[in-house]
Amino acid sequence: MLRLMRNEYQKIFSKISTWVLIVLGLLLIVGIHLLFRSNGTNMDIQYSQFSKESIQQQKQYYRSQTSPDYQIELDLYDFIEENDLYTTKEFQLENSWMYLAINEAFYEKQAQLSEASLSSEQRTEIQTELEELKQSVRERDYKKYCEYKQKEIAHMDITDEEKKEVGFAYQYAMDHEWNPDASLAELIESYTRNQKTRFQLEAEKETDSEYYQTVMEEIQIEKYRLENNKIHVISEDSGRYYYEEDRWNMMDTSLLIMTALSMFVVILAGGSIAGEFSNGTIKFLLINPISRRKIFFSKYLTLLSISAIFTVLLYLIQLGFATFLFDGDWNTSYITVQNGVIQEQSAAIFFLTRYAIKAVDLVVMMTMAFMISSILRTSSVAIGLGVGALLAGKTITQFLILTNVDWGRYLIFANTDLEVIKSGTMIFPEQTVTFAIGVIAVYMIVFLLTAYDGFVRRDVC
Repeated sequence: MLRLMRNEYQKIFSKISTWVLIVLGLLLIVGIHLLFRSNGTNMDIQYSQFSKESIQQQKQYYRSQTSPDYQIELDLYDFIEENDLYTTKEFQLENSWMYLAINEAFYEKQAQLSEASLSSEQRTEIQTELEELKQSVRERDYKKYCEYKQKEIAHMDITDEEKKEVGFAYQYAMDHEWNPDASLAELIESYTRNQKTRFQLEAEKETDSEYYQTVMEEIQIEKYRLENNKIHVISEDSGRYYYEEDRWNMMDTSLLIMTALSMFVVILAGGSIAGEFSNGTIKFLLINPISRRKIFFSKYLTLLSISAIFTVLLYLIQLGFATFLFDGDWNTSYITVQNGVIQEQSAAIFFLTRYAIKAVDLVVMMTMAFMISSILRTSSVAIGLGVGALLAGKTITQFLILTNVDWGRYLIFANTDLEVIKSGTMIFPEQTVTFAIGVIAVYMIVFLLTAYDGFVRRDVC
């Protein structure tokens, strides 16, 4: 069997067309990475885009307005300019603690001071809080900001133990003398918000709700991240993954190249058996004492091994380009909670797993093309139908979903994207991973039996 597979490898890689496809694939990979490199930074990170010129323009605009409502905006831009905040990278990030502090100072505290119903004590208290926020930003002192937030938590109508839980992240940051970047600051803020939400839900007796369970899982993950210095993570929302760094953002985008790899393998599969007939070499192949069954399985196992090898190679090439061209933290992880226990997976292993899941679609389409090749025995037609099925399959499925054709769930094209099905974003009811694997297994058996019958049992004319 191994000798037969070696012969199949020699046949495939002795063809100029095979190397042309490989070179085109490499050019596609290089082109996509260079394109994203030229486009700059991660689009998931939002920048406020302050500059000296833009601040002057905004101030000029607000001075021209007669409404007193614009005074807060004018004071805000005066403060930014006076303290050169536009030159501070951390302030430019919309999730940074300084950006959040400034927004709270002017849009909450200063706005409250304009209320005529305030008593003198309330006005004094708000003015003090406003100055504390301004001072923390003016001095770039995160510890002072944390102290301010701890005072704010101390006024909450909850128990001392609950206040300790809510303020844990701020206290942890002060104990470790952190001056956090935007990612860490957002983690601290998110943990605090979730703790407040948790105690609110508990006060309202909503502990049995699904939302409460989600909040508790988020708190567990965020506390784990704080205590284990897992600042940059891969997050998930409604089946979509989000990344804080360009390297992993690029790795996610590069998964689209799996479609090109699928097309490459489908072309190889489409010509595997049919090519023997088209080139007239089938009779020479069958006159040797080796059984048709062994020849059949050697061809299929060769295609299967090529699929696995090229999937791993594609992953390694993509990871190499992403590492060389884009910034990122190798400590980035994908963290989940399963049965109350934290599960952590490194970003590199996380993407290797995703590539493996995407390869399921590749193997199914390859097997279908292999079956077509065995039945039709004309390589051009077999390759054309295989590539056509690969490209049109998802479109057909989406059309059936839009037209509410329920039997569309039983099509092979509706079940090969296990990642989408796992996320729960499929529209077909009861479209589970278990159901999809069952459908795939049935189709794979049918494809292989049909291909086997077409090659082993039929006469060669």
